[in-house]
Order: sequence, then C-alpha cells, then structure tokens
Amino acid sequence: MARGRKVETGVKRDNKGRILPKGISQRKDGRYIWRYTYNGVTFKPVYSWDLQELKRYAEEERVKIAKGCHIEPSNITLNEYFYYCQETYKKDKLKERSYKNNNDYWGWYVRDYIGKKRLQSIKPDDLIRHYHWLQNREDKPISYSTTVRVNSMINEVFERAVKRDLLMKNPAYKVLEDVSPIKMGKKKIALTEEQQARFMEFVSCHRFYKYHKNLFTYLFGTGCRVGEACALCFQDINFDDNYITIYKTLYFFKGDENVKGEKRIGSTKTENSTRTLPMLSDVRTALMEQMELQKAAKQKCCESVKSVHDVKDVVPLEDHYNNFVFLNNNDTPYTPDYVTGIIKKIIKSYNKAENINAEKENRKPILMPDFSSHNTRHTFATRCKELKLPKDNISRWLGHKTEGNNTTDIYIHTENWKDIKDDVETLNKMIIK
Repeated sequence: MARGRKVETGVKRDNKGRILPKGISQRKDGRYIWRYTYNGVTFKPVYSWDLQELKRYAEEERVKIAKGCHIEPSNITLNEYFYYCQETYKKDKLKERSYKNNNDYWGWYVRDYIGKKRLQSIKPDDLIRHYHWLQNREDKPISYSTTVRVNSMINEVFERAVKRDLLMKNPAYKVLEDVSPIKMGKKKIALTEEQQARFMEFVSCHRFYKYHKNLFTYLFGTGCRVGEACALCFQDINFDDNYITIYKTLYFFKGDENVKGEKRIGSTKTENSTRTLPMLSDVRTALMEQMELQKAAKQKCCESVKSVHDVKDVVPLEDHYNNFVFLNNNDTPYTPDYVTGIIKKIIKSYNKAENINAEKENRKPILMPDFSSHNTRHTFATRCKELKLPKDNISRWLGHKTEGNNTTDIYIHTENWKDIKDDVETLNKMIIK
C-alpha cells in the first residue's frame, strides 16, 4: 500500500510551504493578511507582501492591544505614525545626533501643525498649503531646501503607511512640483582672499580674539568641519611625518528638554570623512604654537568627553577623550555652536571698527560679510580651485565621496595618502595667517 502524505490538521502554509502563524493567511494575489480579535473586539486587518515584517508587526500589536495602547489605523495621526516609525525603524540604524535631528525638525515644522491631522485625512493640497505657509510666515520663514527636507521626512512616513496598507496612496508623492522655491535662504559664501586676509589680520591683532587665531588657521587651512576641529586631540597629530588623522567629531547633545545637555564624541559624518591630511606649513606652525601655549599656561583640559560608539565606526573610538587641542578659557573643549558664536562676535567687532576707521579716513567701509564656521570649508575649497587642484583631490581634502575611489582606504592608512600629499606644495601658496 502506497504511503500517503501525512495530513496536517489546523496548519496553514503559504505558497512557499512556510507554516503561517495563527491569525495570518495568504491571499490569492500573494499578499499576507493578519486578522485579530481580542475580548470580542475585531480589529481592522493588516496586509503586507513581507511575511516576516507582518509577523513582527502582529506581535507588537498584540502587546499594545493587551496593554490598551493600540491605535486603530483610521484614528492614527501623522505625529503618532512618525514617532512609531522613528522608534521602530530608525532608532537602531541612525547615529544618535541624526536621530535627534529628525525629531527636532519634526517638532519645528510638522508636530504642532499638520502633524495633528489624522493620517488618512491628509490630502496633497493640505501639504501644499502647509509648505506655502512655512515659506511665507512672518516668524522664521523657511527656505526651499528646508521645505525639501521636511517633505522628504513626511514622504517617508506616508510611504511606510502605504506599504503597511494603512493608506491606498501617498499624498506627499511629487507634491513639491506645486511648491515654488520662493524662499532660497542665505546663499552659502566663500570669503575672497582679501576678506580672509582681513579677517585673520583682525583676529591676530585683537587683544581678545587673538586667542582663537590658531583655530581659524586650522579651519581655513584644512577645510575640515567645525565638529572635527573641536574633536582634534594632540594624539591625532603626527609632527614627525607631518599629517593629521581625522576620524571623530564633537557635538553637543540634548536629548530631552528637561535634561541638561552634554558634549559627546562620535565618528565622522560619513565613512569618506575619515581621512588623513598632510599639514600645510601655516597649519603645522599654528598647531605647534597651540601646543606650546598650553604648556606655557599649564593649561589642561578639565573635562573628559564621552564617546558614542557605533558598529559602523571606521576607527574604533576610545571611551573618553580629554587631550583636546583647542580649549576655551574654562579649560574645556570648543563646541561648534561656541565657534559660530565667536565668529559672529568677531564680524560685529570688525565691522564696528571698520565703520569708525572709514569715517575718519573719509572712505567707504569695507565690511566683512556674515558667515559661519561652515563657510571656512567653502573658502578652503575655493582657494583649492583657484590654485587649480584636481576636483577629486579637493573632495579628498574635504572628506567627500569621490567617483571610483574607496576614500576610506585612502585616508585611514598613512601609506595611502600620497595622492593629496603632493598638493601641499601648491596649497602652501595660500596666505592663511
């Protein structure tokens, strides 16, 4: 007698032969559906093409329903679904500061406005009106680039809602085609050679601001990000072989409004940002002078800054850092906001003095434009271009991705940085100090 296949009673399988858990079945079109009833209440079914994703969702929702914190898709707001997506999909994938930046942007431009509306009630016209209002409001209108970023966040939320069958269509899809870029924000500038020279001369001669001269020499002479400059430690500098290793950044983190913020060290913005840079002669002089100044003043950092580790770190970070190159009067490391504040004060002092001198000399004042620490990167890149450096080499200096190059391999090992080491002779023609 032929042996027949064992009959499985009460067991459901999908078209790939996988056993389906209780409450989940597969439709003829291949989609999976989860149905659930709790205490006599039947909840709206949820569909997904991904079985594993639906199983995870079902398990989470069962717990929420049992705790009484489940939200029906028909009632969920844009805010609620955004924070759900942040917690579920983003928290373990984004760096700490990126995760916080997302929440900050949402709080500034979405949460108290369209974020309160029900997810299923939002139409494309609602988003268009919201973006127009943000761009034209009297109090802090936003630029078009900020509008693009806000829409990108909203679009991602709706895409997930469509994927989970909470919505039929994404109302944010191509909605920016009907939003005019009427507010372009401040144009990013690079200082001219004359402006850069005037700025550095004013800083060098000022009785207070001359303390920061070496920092600005470093920023103008490397093109590094301000957070990377704040995180620079003396062990990152090799004076014998004349190079600097950039692999970390310093930032100020405040996760909760009621919690005091703190300085933290993290890995650089991207893998390409981890790099080894040869020192220009002015930069080398400034860093050696900074080291001698600290020794002469017996200045020692009184703050140990904690590192935030990430599995994607190209260079493993130490748990704490305290041997910082740039310290303020309180013997603590600079922060990016602190540097930006210094620049604003210097510009204000410079323009005030220039107006007085111009009036005395009966001439038109040559004022310093408003700029931030990030504009020092633009200035460095512009000087490089003026000196006819190859575009790929400029990208390597700045820590940007270059086409066809694994920049991590180039910068993390000192034996692989010869392609930009040759730039030093050309770049030394720049007048920084």
